[in-house]
Amino acid sequence: MSKSIAIIGSMNVDLVSRVPRFLLPGETLQGLDFHVYPGGKGGNQAVAAARLGASVAMVGCVGDDANGGMYKSALEGVAYSIAQHLDIISEHQQPLTKIMAVGGGSKNKLWLQIIADVTGHDIQTAKITIGASFGDALMAAVAAGNSESFADLDEKIAPAEVYKPNPENRAVYARHRKVFDELYQRTKDLMREL
Repeated sequence: MSKSIAIIGSMNVDLVSRVPRFLLPGETLQGLDFHVYPGGKGGNQAVAAARLGASVAMVGCVGDDANGGMYKSALEGVAYSIAQHLDIISEHQQPLTKIMAVGGGSKNKLWLQIIADVTGHDIQTAKITIGASFGDALMAAVAAGNSESFADLDEKIAPAEVYKPNPENRAVYARHRKVFDELYQRTKDLMREL
């Protein structure tokens, strides 16, 4: 069983440039390239713990500037990807009546609101948030005949909170979604090389 860790710490942005060799004391070298990465001691600890198999929650503050916006944009990018997955479900004529967030992501209220705003769907959190394994067990119950149908599972998956799309935010995200989709189409083959 993996450990659950909550990290409270700094979330800032690292500005990184490679140089052709180690600098000598007092020396200035021209950088070969320049990259901007999410970082901060707390953020880096959260990533390291997750890579070691822990269930991690990161608590930190970001500024209301371009660097803080970078963190928010990461959440928005994942929300756009979720919207693409919902489009695929719709293209296959599968009814989508409820979206329920469980697990670690269900604890981030900002992200859940972003997902609601980007997708245009209500996003619910469940009172029981133990994650995907609970959902797997409920689907197995239907398959084994212990529940009549997926509709019967509503009573077992009681909603805790509902995040409704904000119409103003939805309009902005809808415009940006067109750009996101176009960027995805133009770069998806290149991304495989990363």
